[in-house]
Amino acid sequence: MLNHRRRPRQAFFAPLALLAGPLAMTALLLLLTLVRPAQAKPPVLSEIAGSPLPSVFQAGKTYTIKLLYTDPEGDPPRKAQFIYEGPSGRVPKDYTSIQGRDYKNGVVIEWVINGFGQGTYQASFVARASDGEGRFPLANDQNYAFAVESVLSKWLVMGVGLVVGLAFVPFLAYVLARSINRRGDPSRAARIGLLMGILACLALFLYLFLSFYTPLILALGIIAAFALVVLVLTRR
Repeated sequence: MLNHRRRPRQAFFAPLALLAGPLAMTALLLLLTLVRPAQAKPPVLSEIAGSPLPSVFQAGKTYTIKLLYTDPEGDPPRKAQFIYEGPSGRVPKDYTSIQGRDYKNGVVIEWVINGFGQGTYQASFVARASDGEGRFPLANDQNYAFAVESVLSKWLVMGVGLVVGLAFVPFLAYVLARSINRRGDPSRAARIGLLMGILACLALFLYLFLSFYTPLILALGIIAAFALVVLVLTRR
């Protein structure tokens, strides 16, 4: 009689016992998901406000390249490289120095380059910390592109431009004026040709050296060109 009375209770609790394991596992997984710590964010490399990376360099000249390094966790960089590829191949350059210690709000990383060879380059920056890796430019399929030019080559081009603008163009204008109208004043045509040559030389100077020289040197070139214009216009 006693065994007969207990059977309904055993039949009631049996399904619950079978469900206890899956329910406990589900609760445990849900708890782990809720209390799982947030994933650490990697460092970020970016240009310094008001100081963008140059697009043109002089061949053989020493440069200091700077980027802003920020780590949300406040960790210092374990490694930071400037990787550039040009005519001489692929070159990784480790950072030279770091300005500051507040890595969370941003520090300046510097690379001192003792001279590039002439040509065009593709480059990127990589910084590694304990919580990941940061890259500039951010997209893996993008690069920092720049050109390296020779000042000597530019001045050779400028010299040819001065000969053409100040000698050949006035002479050509003089010859054309005499061949078209022998009774006219060919010296006036030569003067107009000289004015055109001076302005063409000024435009060539600005085109070649606008990214190389300081505004003061460029202003001196402009003043010299306009002084020649005034001299030609006032000459009789």
